[in-house]
Amino acid sequence: MTPTHTPTLTPSATPTNVEVVCTGSCNGDGEVTINELLIMVNIALGTASLSDCEPGDANRDGEITVNEILVAVNNALNGCTVTAASRWNGGFETRRYASESNSAAN
Repeated sequence: MTPTHTPTLTPSATPTNVEVVCTGSCNGDGEVTINELLIMVNIALGTASLSDCEPGDANRDGEITVNEILVAVNNALNGCTVTAASRWNGGFETRRYASESNSAAN
């Protein structure tokens, strides 16, 4: 067997590519409305385009699934808890933040 070399990646001090998404908040305001839930259902049924609600596609696989709709329903009922994922050379850091509407209720 020939040994293989695996490069070692060193994380940079500054995370980059920070993305904050509230699943189901089609307009990006951090809140999910009934209208946005209906848009997600229509995308899942194939009668609307994913471009109508890209934040509904939480896993970025190009489609909206039942589990993503359920997350959006939960966000509509309880306020949106968004996840910010920072990617840097060699790893990921994830932090959870409550939206302002959810924070105000607590």
